[in-house]
Amino acid sequence: MGIEPGQLRRWCDDVDGLEGTFIVLRSEGMHIVPSSPTGTKQEHWEILAPDGVGRGWTEHLLTQLSEVIG
Repeated sequence: MGIEPGQLRRWCDDVDGLEGTFIVLRSEGMHIVPSSPTGTKQEHWEILAPDGVGRGWTEHLLTQLSEVIG
């Protein structure tokens, strides 16, 4: 299952410094991944966590570091 607006997700146990749940708010569109030497584009997401809104999360990172609840 991919990332979708409105998803309730939780950080995986092995994520350093991130814990609890968050909601995926919206897509920020396709943007170049800063660490990509070839300029690869990937969808970026805005999330709402207990400590506030987080912007610029790539689909790859959210899929790797968190899981859908329910």
